[in-house]
Amino acid sequence: ILSQKLDSMKKQEVDLVQQLGEEQNVASYAKKEVDDQLAKKDRAKRQLVKAQRDVKQKEDSSLALGDIDAQELRDFNMMSLQQLGKLARDFPVTTDTIHLLCSQLDLPPPPEPTARGAASRASALNSLSRSS
Repeated sequence: ILSQKLDSMKKQEVDLVQQLGEEQNVASYAKKEVDDQLAKKDRAKRQLVKAQRDVKQKEDSSLALGDIDAQELRDFNMMSLQQLGKLARDFPVTTDTIHLLCSQLDLPPPPEPTARGAASRASALNSLSRSS
């Protein structure tokens, strides 16, 4: 009976050693999977940080582009108002109409022509009259 019990226990030991080997294989596979997932997580985290940095840079550059666009619009508007002022100066008949339209659009009235502009125009007219 003892020898049967010993044989049974040896067989159980072999089975348990085999099960232990299988469990160790499963554990090492699981550890490898966890390591792979951690590597993927780290890679995804780096990509997220890079994407956030890219978005921030694009937002900053688009704000800068918006500032440039706004400055270009201001320059264009100022130039347009100056041209309206020149029209009013060169064609006094249009002055009332230009002022009326500007007030209807809530725009400031066109600036009065500068003395320098009038002087350069007068000198240009004088040079034309001398050459004729």
